[in-house]
Amino acid sequence: MNNEVLALLISGASKFASELIRYKPIKLDNKPTTMQPTEVVRFTATTPTGNGPRKPTTAETVGQLEGRLLRQMLRLQEDLLEGARINGQACDCLLKHTNEMDITAEELQTMSQKPIYQEIRNWALSHQWPPEVVAEHPPEFFIDMVPELRNLRKGLTEAATPLPKPAEPLQLTTKTEKPELARVRELAGKVKAGELSKEEAVSQIKTMLAGKFST
Repeated sequence: MNNEVLALLISGASKFASELIRYKPIKLDNKPTTMQPTEVVRFTATTPTGNGPRKPTTAETVGQLEGRLLRQMLRLQEDLLEGARINGQACDCLLKHTNEMDITAEELQTMSQKPIYQEIRNWALSHQWPPEVVAEHPPEFFIDMVPELRNLRKGLTEAATPLPKPAEPLQLTTKTEKPELARVRELAGKVKAGELSKEEAVSQIKTMLAGKFST
């Protein structure tokens, strides 16, 4: 919706309503007044408030890094099952994945001292073979490494830190819009679409408010 059009209509309507209330007394009776709130949007935040975004906890960081390490080990396992070869040619997959595993496990050691991290590092550092070394061994040699890697992965899974559940997203609760405001929005939409002139829209708003504040 065109904000300038809506602002113009609301401004004109507000001035007219102010004049009505100023010069025309409002009849009071003993009936209770029911307040109809305008559109209200309530934000329910489930994360702590502060001066900036919440930093991840150590447990959250460890859980995510352990998940990354598991994926790196799974990728290496797939390559080992292929004999550390691509289209029959020795590849650098063993060197690449073991290097990634060592770096991730080393980072985890700065936050947690689980023995499995060092076990993974020791294995990774002892298997960082470039393609020329890989080519010296038959594919079956690397396939036989899979049980070792699988046992390490199982040990990491058993010792893994559960990743905390993510915080609930902000929820928006919208109450019923006040009828008069809904009508103003409708008229503004017609003005924008060229179905109604600004003068006609303001006139209709004045008529609506005159009826609301009349005795």
